[in-house]
Amino acid sequence: MYIMKNVFLFTTVIMMLACEAKELPTINNISTKQIDLKCSHQTTRSEIEDAQEKIKSMHDMDLSYEGSQFDDNGKVAFIKMSLSYDGEKVASFSADRMTLQYKYYGIVLERKGEVVTYIKAGVFE
Repeated sequence: MYIMKNVFLFTTVIMMLACEAKELPTINNISTKQIDLKCSHQTTRSEIEDAQEKIKSMHDMDLSYEGSQFDDNGKVAFIKMSLSYDGEKVASFSADRMTLQYKYYGIVLERKGEVVTYIKAGVFE
């Protein structure tokens, strides 16, 4: 009985540690050649607004987070994001806080001059 109790306790502790949220700071690398925006459960409304301004000024693209929800601390509870150019949506994703605790969700775009050479939206490791 004593051994089974310890095995159960050990297994429970390991499972709780495995379910703990990862440390995933927001990645916001935006330049004239790229957009690398990756969000997590730690992302705040102000970080998204900062990215929105940079993307508009450097790429003349619109980043929308309409439909996203934030907690009392300004952190993402649910994120719904899209990137548009000339009114046409070119990338989008959505994710809830539970999902954002373990993986990044975002948008990556690379360009050479006016030509977009790579674009991906969704989950990132």
